[in-house]
Amino acid sequence: MGATGVGKSTLVNALRDMDINDKDAAPIDVVEATMEPKYYAHPTVPNMMYWDIHKISSVNFEVKKFLKEIKFSAFDFGLIVSDLCFREEGEVLAKAMKKPGKPIFFVRSKIDQSL
Repeated sequence: MGATGVGKSTLVNALRDMDINDKDAAPIDVVEATMEPKYYAHPTVPNMMYWDIHKISSVNFEVKKFLKEIKFSAFDFGLIVSDLCFREEGEVLAKAMKKPGKPIFFVRSKIDQSL
């Protein structure tokens, strides 16, 4: 979970040891590629799924609607991805995951671009 363009789908692909050209890879785009939550199975652990979830707020999706639709209690934990600093949407996501008592991990992406 996180803002548009921070690398959420890239992270899902990396965790699954997939390249963007692989048939079952999560699509990656410069603009918002993930419009609906979608799960991707781990290639060798059949009961492990990674969910690629769209941005919490965008022109196409409102925050309140997002928080209603995403059933945070169904997840084992949350990964909140950010490419620079963690923003307000990260705080909103962390609070939503904390309500059902789920662990939260913050992931900093694109760190090589910041060096």
